[in-house]
Amino acid sequence: DYHDIKDIIEVEVKPNYFLYAAIAASTIVLVIITWLIIKKLKKKKPLAAKPLYKGTALQQALQQIKELQQENLIAAGKTKLFYTRLTAVCRDYFQEQLQVRSPQATSDELMLLLGVYLQDEKKRTSFYQLLRLGDAVKFAKYIPAEEQNKQAVETAITSLQHIDALIQNIKRNA
Repeated sequence: DYHDIKDIIEVEVKPNYFLYAAIAASTIVLVIITWLIIKKLKKKKPLAAKPLYKGTALQQALQQIKELQQENLIAAGKTKLFYTRLTAVCRDYFQEQLQVRSPQATSDELMLLLGVYLQDEKKRTSFYQLLRLGDAVKFAKYIPAEEQNKQAVETAITSLQHIDALIQNIKRNA
């Protein structure tokens, strides 16, 4: 079983033109797609945003409360949503103005944090009652009377105004 060495046979190489054409076509398509993407990105220059005057934190909070009242959620039977958003507006205001973590705080913790700003017993009690009413509506499914709803909005507004006036007074004296 001896295998003899054979001479090298010359083979005529035939180029695969289909392969070359496919490579060239895919390269051209890739270049065109890249060019279109770059062209599209250059066209989408962000418009210069006009600075909008949002007002002070108090003005924003009062505007949100006004919009909340106009939505008339209580008449639509969405009392829980109304009180959730009302207390959220107050908590967001406190977070922005006082730099306290009010959205994460419980009502009792929030009252401890606000003790410095709500030193008047009557104002502190009325705001605490607002928070407790909100908790009762959210968690105990309590449905307050119409007068309580109006009083809650009034309490939120006066509490925010009182704290804002106190903050402004502190800033003036500092």
